[in-house]
Amino acid sequence: MKKVRQIRALVKKNFPESLLIFKGSAPVSENSCLNSFGGYNTCKIRIFQDPLCRISGEIFGCVSTDRRLYFSDYDIHYQNHIRLKAQATSQYSADIRVAYSDVGPDLYLRLGALFRHLYQVTLDHRKEQGQDIQSTRKLGMGWFVRKMHFTVVKYPEYENILHIDTRVSGIHGIRLYREYNISIDKIRIGHLTSEWVYMDLDRRRPQPVPTSLIDGSTPGDKNPVADWKPPSEVPNPETCTISVRSGDFDSNGHVNNTTYIDYLETACHQCLAESRRIRQCNFAFLREIPPGTETVEVALSREGSTVKFRMCAGATRFSAGELAIF
Repeated sequence: MKKVRQIRALVKKNFPESLLIFKGSAPVSENSCLNSFGGYNTCKIRIFQDPLCRISGEIFGCVSTDRRLYFSDYDIHYQNHIRLKAQATSQYSADIRVAYSDVGPDLYLRLGALFRHLYQVTLDHRKEQGQDIQSTRKLGMGWFVRKMHFTVVKYPEYENILHIDTRVSGIHGIRLYREYNISIDKIRIGHLTSEWVYMDLDRRRPQPVPTSLIDGSTPGDKNPVADWKPPSEVPNPETCTISVRSGDFDSNGHVNNTTYIDYLETACHQCLAESRRIRQCNFAFLREIPPGTETVEVALSREGSTVKFRMCAGATRFSAGELAIF
């Protein structure tokens, strides 16, 4: 046991805020992991510079860049099932200044630029939770947004300071729900709720979400966006054809979700010239826009104060939803 204490002290020194409880071909629970860890008098542990997570607690194993777990005198192959026990990491805040490149000719923030800021805040929060892009990519996994609802009461202007709060609000099965509040000088000017899936990048199939990414490892409240369904038809639409640029694609090999917002905003400017600013929107990401796509067609149909839309190429629908405009 003296050897075990020495190993624990060594790990604690190198990874003071790490905890990893894993499933694999060996230890499948916290207790068995503890028992196995304490049961080998000749334990060998390897210290890696890139642990999978840095969250509160004590470490029981490390993940190396070759996706193996090392903590005893044998290797345990990683199996894609991992439970992270996070404490006080379900919320994140950031302050962002609206740059000149973010605004349009009227010096108001473009909606697409706002979503790029929200996406970066999401990435920063995941990194704090031990779910940064590099770590999840090594596991062959990635996060994809499926649906969202947003409201913008007042559009920010050039050099405004945006305060963005985000939190994981619930996990249900393969779906994770995330919320954002946007404020200026402590006055809320926008809110967004979203639904994400944790995807196997090779098979392009959703996988169970680690429930401990939410504070207290509880499922949380079901997000209202979960029950919303996009419109199946857009009657008598006005259409706008938009060219897909090489810079629209991200590291996942498809058009980034924030660029969909650029396409929608462009279509509103062209087809709804008298009322250009989107105030509220329900948006469903139905399919990835793959490499080789040259143009997308955005169809808009107004019904009173609501505008239905779809984004497609031929018969393939990429997104659909409903919006309200200023």
